[in-house]
Amino acid sequence: MEEMILGDYKSQHDYIANQFLTERLNDMELQTQTVSPVLFVQGDYSKTSIAKLSTLLVDQVLEMGNPLELAEQIAASENLIKAIKEDKRFSDYVHEQLDQYKGKFNTESGTKIESAEVGTKYDFSVCKDFVLEEMSNELLLLEEQIKKRREFLKTTPSTGLIITDEKTGETMTVYPPVKTSTSSYKVTLAK
Repeated sequence: MEEMILGDYKSQHDYIANQFLTERLNDMELQTQTVSPVLFVQGDYSKTSIAKLSTLLVDQVLEMGNPLELAEQIAASENLIKAIKEDKRFSDYVHEQLDQYKGKFNTESGTKIESAEVGTKYDFSVCKDFVLEEMSNELLLLEEQIKKRREFLKTTPSTGLIITDEKTGETMTVYPPVKTSTSSYKVTLAK
């Protein structure tokens, strides 16, 4: 790999990402002084290539020791992608383009982009079905009872608690639930 002059950039990744963004913004004739580095995948968009790139980036972070910087970039990229996907103008434009291909398009890298009905919802309140209404009310009551019972079991001593079933008279020992968790991290971007 040819040697690059990184200047003010903390890593080669930052330099490359900044160059890519600057070129794209210049292509769109936008004026900008500085572009923050954002993680972009270029070229082959297959799941295999993305997995390889992911491994490569993690390896690079492990070697260079900049995990907090990448965590910030990932959070920013996720927010950027979410904002773009939620922008109705973008979605409408994608649909317009797909209409030119009868709702389906395959990219050069093999990605399939298709029109799809997603997030289908049904409003059963307009049905006026008394059976469903009664069942729904019973479900709400049962869910509340389950919630209260779970809260009770969380306070049970680790040695157990002997209780008697009021309906059957049966005696049993109940124990608290096993609590598990996974350590992770949270990134909160500035507003």
